[in-house]
Amino acid sequence: KKIEECLQEAVDESYAITAEELLPGDLGFLMDDDGGGWNHVLIFAGYGENGERMWVHSSGGEGVIFNTPSYEAGLALRRPKNVDFGDTPG
Repeated sequence: KKIEECLQEAVDESYAITAEELLPGDLGFLMDDDGGGWNHVLIFAGYGENGERMWVHSSGGEGVIFNTPSYEAGLALRRPKNVDFGDTPG
C-alpha cells in the first residue's frame, strides 16, 4: 500500500477532537499542499515545559523526532477509535 492509503485508513479509524481534548496518543494529520490527501501523521506526546504541545513524528533525513513543528496549527486532530483513554468520551 502507498503511504497515502495507510494514512487515509488511520483517519477513517479515528474521530475529530479539539485541541482542548488532546491526550497523549492522539493523532495529528497533515494534508497535502494541494488538499488531495494526507501526507504526514504525528502522535501527541503531551505538553512541554512551556506549555507547548509536543509531538513524536519522523522528519525527512532526521529519523524520529520530538518537537512542536512549525505547521502544528494546520494539523487535523483526531483520536483513534476503540482505544481506551480512560474516562474520556468517545
